[in-house]
Amino acid sequence: MPSYLANSRGSGGDDDDDSEAGRGGSSGGPRGRWVSQVIDDFMDVGRSAQGTPVPVQPAPESYLNVARLFGEYMADGVHGAAHRQFLEDLILRLHEEATSGAVGPPPASREFIRTLPVLPAEQCREVTCVICNEPAAGAAPDPVTRLPCAHHFHRECVKPWLELHNTCPMCRREVPSDDPRWLERKRDEERRATQEVRDVMLFG
Repeated sequence: MPSYLANSRGSGGDDDDDSEAGRGGSSGGPRGRWVSQVIDDFMDVGRSAQGTPVPVQPAPESYLNVARLFGEYMADGVHGAAHRQFLEDLILRLHEEATSGAVGPPPASREFIRTLPVLPAEQCREVTCVICNEPAAGAAPDPVTRLPCAHHFHRECVKPWLELHNTCPMCRREVPSDDPRWLERKRDEERRATQEVRDVMLFG
């Protein structure tokens, strides 16, 4: 197990107090002030004076913060083997991205994250968050959202991942990004698709 995972629980003191204070019950994942601080530490998508998005590579600390957050979920909850493996894969991927300097998927667009839908309580009775593996329904449930791929998450569980990747952590389906390289790639794909349709119509 990587050392950052072994240390994710902390060694007591004020940090542990903040972690415990933010939890929504004895079986809840990290919430409240601790999660808010992690989210606040993330990179902002850079913008020029004209408002044009410019690419920004997140700092390694951003990936390690999310790895530690997911390590807390894995340590606090009761998970089956499949879900534990899912979290371990996410953590190892984040660790690799932090230490290798490789350029992975860009962050999701700020507008996409800001407008993540919140599902009504009646739609969440049979829903389990893919990341923390906790039921969405409860006495004081966290807001639950659904990505376009139909996977469900607590907003505070998936938001840190989306701040770094424009993909669903479960199935890797892409969501919108502000990154100009991603936008240009999507435009190229649309142009190719349009040309293929025209070729079929012209030449059969």
